[in-house]
Amino acid sequence: MDETFERSDPALCDDEIDDYSPTYIFVRVIQRIERTAQEHELVQEYEINIGEEKTVTVKAYLLYKFVRQKKVQLSKERSIVLYERESSEASFVQERSLKDICVEIRQILIDAWPRNDIERRHIVKRLMLKWHPDKNPDKVKLATKVFQYIQHCLGLLESGKPIPEYAGDDEDFVKRSQSSGGSSYWHDRFWQRYRGSYDDDDWYPRGRRNRRKKGSGAHGGQYNYDPFSGFFSEDRKPYHFYSEAKRWLAQADADLLEAERSLRDSEMANNWICYKAHQAAEKSLMAAWYAKDANKIGSVKDSHELTSIAYGLDSTLKALARQITVISGDHRRMRYPHTLSGTIPAHAYTRQNADIMTSLAKDVNAHVRGNFLK
Repeated sequence: MDETFERSDPALCDDEIDDYSPTYIFVRVIQRIERTAQEHELVQEYEINIGEEKTVTVKAYLLYKFVRQKKVQLSKERSIVLYERESSEASFVQERSLKDICVEIRQILIDAWPRNDIERRHIVKRLMLKWHPDKNPDKVKLATKVFQYIQHCLGLLESGKPIPEYAGDDEDFVKRSQSSGGSSYWHDRFWQRYRGSYDDDDWYPRGRRNRRKKGSGAHGGQYNYDPFSGFFSEDRKPYHFYSEAKRWLAQADADLLEAERSLRDSEMANNWICYKAHQAAEKSLMAAWYAKDANKIGSVKDSHELTSIAYGLDSTLKALARQITVISGDHRRMRYPHTLSGTIPAHAYTRQNADIMTSLAKDVNAHVRGNFLK
């Protein structure tokens, strides 16, 4: 069995790229850092050798084990795959009760939440991988319940609510998660990206792949059950992600401040003032969507057209978006010469254009703050 260090996982980041496959390098684990021995195993630190006698200290959640396959056909000609527990390895759960497992997960997530975004996401990822039903063919019922509890806890934490103590095994975590607002869309996005980087033969544990193809299983005759499926559907109850809305509005405030400062600088190019105002309006509208229903942010998050983003919001924002767009035109027009005929962005906008766009962006920002945030 090979020990590896996860150098990167693009699926955890916010950027849109073509390949979200994580990158691993082979390492040799030297020792655990004793001062971290009392912490949870996921955040304990280890000294590892990454080659050429170079050692570094890393968190345990970045360390994985891979097993070399001998007589199994793997997609993409992989010679190693992420280590999969065998059904005989009962020590994995040590016959622990659902309550004991959920109590531990609750504490892990509570401890993880004050950490930075990337560290927190790595911890959530390890919990998801450990407890997804696809990865636990011998413990499907237990893993499904635990995975749903993880979703429930994430939904509460993302909403700024505390996780109550575990009440009992009869709780309906799916229903409770929906009523509490659910989780933020990045968890669903991560899982789709991460799962999409594997073909079925590399994803499903040995012994489960053939059964899945035959259509037998514990979930409606299939083994491709995913507790995240439908959890972020646009048809479900709106999720008011106010904490994320406030982050976007804070950046809009900063962009608006820069636009106003630039207006006072007589040497500042007018197209850049217009662009800063456009950015402030765009981020304010995104904040409105996070506050109104974060489940639907996916339909607008890649757009820079204000009228498109404002569609579905209230009439005031739609009107303001139209007024800004009348002046700015296509968002690329403020930056790129090829979008203009016979002139360049620096010459296409007047100081009056910049002044009006900044004023309209300020109106957008104020309207979102006063009508969408609580």
